[in-house]
Amino acid sequence: MTLQDRNEKIEQYGNAYNEISEFLKGLSKEELEYKPAPEKWSAHEIVVHIADSEANSYVRVRKALAEPGGMVFGYDQDVWTQKLDYSKLNFDDYLELFRLLRKTTYDLIKNLPEEKWQNHYNHSEYGPAGLEKWLEIYAKHIPGHIAQIKRNLEAMKTLAI
Repeated sequence: MTLQDRNEKIEQYGNAYNEISEFLKGLSKEELEYKPAPEKWSAHEIVVHIADSEANSYVRVRKALAEPGGMVFGYDQDVWTQKLDYSKLNFDDYLELFRLLRKTTYDLIKNLPEEKWQNHYNHSEYGPAGLEKWLEIYAKHIPGHIAQIKRNLEAMKTLAI
């Protein structure tokens, strides 16, 4: 990854809260809670998921920086959604939690010395993962979920026709 690519991804990562909060701002309660199928997630559940995912991300980047090569553990996002009953958790609290987790990590990585980008952690399922790979994954995470919510909204519109 070039320095320019990395810096663009860092800014994309750092702007994710603004991007998703602006997108969600105009949605009704019905739109936030709509699920296109029982096994699919609603926008509400997606917001809770991104906060939980960001909490895992928060630990992963810090593990790589403070304890390079240390172990981090995967989790089953579908099990978390179901067992933690994401649909009943407070939407606003989880959106704010995402904001704080993302902001603090953005503040941490935006001026990292070049040599720190060589650090990695060991993932329980995927093995070694460097910080650049971590950045690639999490820079795309929110745009991917915005696209998912857009698909939900399109499916909801087709039911109304």
